[in-house]
Amino acid sequence: MRSRTRYVVAGDLKQKDIKPAYRHYFDQAFSKIGGAAALDRIGNPDVASAVADTLFRSGPGKGTEMVQDAANASGADIAKDNAFGSRTLDALKDIAGSDERTRIFLDGLADRRETGGFEREKPRFGQFRRR
Repeated sequence: MRSRTRYVVAGDLKQKDIKPAYRHYFDQAFSKIGGAAALDRIGNPDVASAVADTLFRSGPGKGTEMVQDAANASGADIAKDNAFGSRTLDALKDIAGSDERTRIFLDGLADRRETGGFEREKPRFGQFRRR
């Protein structure tokens, strides 16, 4: 008799399994800038959490596009190239150094997520807002 392949779903993960799974994801998403440790270099846990959640839930390409768009609306001047590299990281570090720019970035990122077509994520859209 042939055995069925059973795939792991989120509900199967134990707490001890979640952290390594996220770390692996962000090591890949931020591979050009030192992996998951790049989130710590942003210098603001609110900005880092919003960026991480956006990339994880929207994918590295679409998520990076939303982050870059929100960063530019917050006064940055970076190419919207869907690649999370050193210029995007530097822009986020600059934004994180200003309470006003941080607020504009977080609210702008939430706005972009709301219009990004992720209806199933609607309850999370405002989680990182500062309004």
